[in-house]
Amino acid sequence: MRFTIRSKLLLGFLAVSLLFLIAIGCNMLIQTKVNSLSNGILYNENEQSVLQKLSYLVRSTNADGAWYLMSSTDEGKKKYLSLYEKDVQEVSDQLTIIIKSHYHDSGELSAITTFDMEWNKYLKQIDAVFTKYPSQTTQNAQAQYIAVPLEPVLNSLNSYTDKLSKVIAEQEKEITSFNSFANRFNISVIVVTFLIAISLALILSKRIVKPVLQVNQQLRQIAEGEGDLTKHILVTTKDEIGDLALYFNQMINNLRMMIQHVGSTADQVAASSEQLTVSSEQSNLATEHIAQIMQTIASGSEKQAACLHDSLATINDMSRSVHEMASNIQDVSTASNQSSDIASIGNETIQTAIRQMNSIELSIQRLANIIKNLGERSHEIDQIASVITGISSQTHLLALNAAIEAARAGEQGKGFAAVAEEVKKLAEQSDGSAKQITELVHTILTDTSHAMSSMDVSLKEVNEGTMVIDQAGKAFGKIQLSVYQVSGQIQEVSAAIEEMAASADEAVNSIQIVKRLSEETAAGTQTVSSASQEQQASMEELSSSASYLARMAEQLQMLITKFKV
Repeated sequence: MRFTIRSKLLLGFLAVSLLFLIAIGCNMLIQTKVNSLSNGILYNENEQSVLQKLSYLVRSTNADGAWYLMSSTDEGKKKYLSLYEKDVQEVSDQLTIIIKSHYHDSGELSAITTFDMEWNKYLKQIDAVFTKYPSQTTQNAQAQYIAVPLEPVLNSLNSYTDKLSKVIAEQEKEITSFNSFANRFNISVIVVTFLIAISLALILSKRIVKPVLQVNQQLRQIAEGEGDLTKHILVTTKDEIGDLALYFNQMINNLRMMIQHVGSTADQVAASSEQLTVSSEQSNLATEHIAQIMQTIASGSEKQAACLHDSLATINDMSRSVHEMASNIQDVSTASNQSSDIASIGNETIQTAIRQMNSIELSIQRLANIIKNLGERSHEIDQIASVITGISSQTHLLALNAAIEAARAGEQGKGFAAVAEEVKKLAEQSDGSAKQITELVHTILTDTSHAMSSMDVSLKEVNEGTMVIDQAGKAFGKIQLSVYQVSGQIQEVSAAIEEMAASADEAVNSIQIVKRLSEETAAGTQTVSSASQEQQASMEELSSSASYLARMAEQLQMLITKFKV
């Protein structure tokens, strides 16, 4: 059966009140008895007064009768006879009052009966004297009147009065005894009631305060950061304290589960931050490698541009020589030899340019593969950042639930509310860091995409430049073949020279195109190098954010270790 604290207090109060009611009832009974005895004393004292008056009336009746006999005049006789009769009637009336006054015991009734008999006997004797009085002398009548005994009547009254005095004394003694018993009973009831009240107060206060002190002690341990969440409060009472202990144990279980979940989440955050740090370091190394390759490509592009500039100058010289050969046919042999030498140099230069363009193509392909790998790593970092964001959101939700539970706990939950606030701040910082990582990864992905597009364009342009240079090489081969055949085909010199001039012009245009493409390739390489440097800085910032996230995870784990789960 469930007894609340209010019910226990009411039962204790009712028990004490019942004792007081019993004491009041006993006192009322004793007081009723005392009042009854007091009324009996009062009746007996009134009856004593009536008996005294009756004794006075008896004596007065006796005196009036004697004066009636002693009176010498008729008026005197008539006066005293009237007083005598009046006294007799008043004695009769007082006797009736005594008989009807209250309940009499057997002794009182016997005394009243004795008095009535003696009084009637006395009246008969007096009436006999009064009846004989007119026929005899006054002296004889007086002698007969004096001979009538009055002492039996007075003795019966005195006996009755003594009986009443004894009854009054016994009643007074009984009243004294009852008053003494009432005083002792009241003192005993007060002492017993006080002891019972103190015992009930101690028992109830112990049963109420003990579990409250247990709850208070465990809440103080949690508030001081040394809470043992594996302990439970054992309260068997089925009241508000039992409900408080039950809800407190449920709160401890929920708090232990939440701390365990926060601990596992902190471990996951630490592992993810370590993985993110390793990935950022690998990305940083890849970025440095890309930057070195870009610098190498840029250097090669500058060299290629210089070579193309020299080739362009050579081709221009060759073009002028061809035109001079056209204007001065007599120096064909010498010019042919010079043209042959220049064609050989140009062919070697073209072959060098072709090899350089092939090298650039291979470098750009490797760079494209590295940038592609960097994009894939960036996607992995984005996924890790998404995991961190989810973890921070879950941690924020846990902090919110902890704050709600703390709010329900009231003053006892202030310490845990501070822990929940710290967890919330860590979750917000983790979310902010994850957002920064996501933004950086998106920037890296955007720059990587641009770099891939630029590399595709550069690769396409390098392929075109290679084709053009290859065509120029073929043209130089034709020029060289034509120079070798000059001596045997002098008749065709003019047409060959015109063809050579046209080929030279075409070579000039091709080399200009290759030069322009080389310059664009160098500019693109510089752009890729700058993007690589920016990506390296982003990777360093990402590594710093991962380190900061790891420190926050360590701080969160240190906070969790303060609780025993």
